[in-house]
Amino acid sequence: MGLRLRTQESTFRVEYREKESADGKTREGEILATFIVRPLTPTRMKKVLSHHKIVEWDSPAKDEKKERFESYDFLGITFDRVRKTIIDWEGILDEKGNPLPCTDENKLLVFELNIEIINYVLVEAAKLGTGLEAEKEAETKNLSAGRRGEEQKG
Repeated sequence: MGLRLRTQESTFRVEYREKESADGKTREGEILATFIVRPLTPTRMKKVLSHHKIVEWDSPAKDEKKERFESYDFLGITFDRVRKTIIDWEGILDEKGNPLPCTDENKLLVFELNIEIINYVLVEAAKLGTGLEAEKEAETKNLSAGRRGEEQKG
């Protein structure tokens, strides 16, 4: 018996499902698109943050000491997260219904015009990267198994 830990980065599938059928053509819960994602590791996220760090110095009066101020370009960070996290997609179409290739340019276009979908994908990818989604799934299976066992006893 031992503890199996991840020793290499993994890719995952994030499914985007229909929440409610507004057009009558799709069913609630139907998979509309699938995103292949590689969650950012802490090391990769650190590189993204350092790339978008802004350092400024104030211009004090003659006898005062200069102070350093740091801030971050949060939109640039988000763009990099989108580019680096989403590896591929299936089911993403343009307005005419044509498949949209998964390029860096298209990832940013989809993000800018459909922010709620890409934010969902980034959140799900982060959960998968930290193992939270796997823990939740295991917990659900354990609860279901426990309930079945209680039903069999009663």
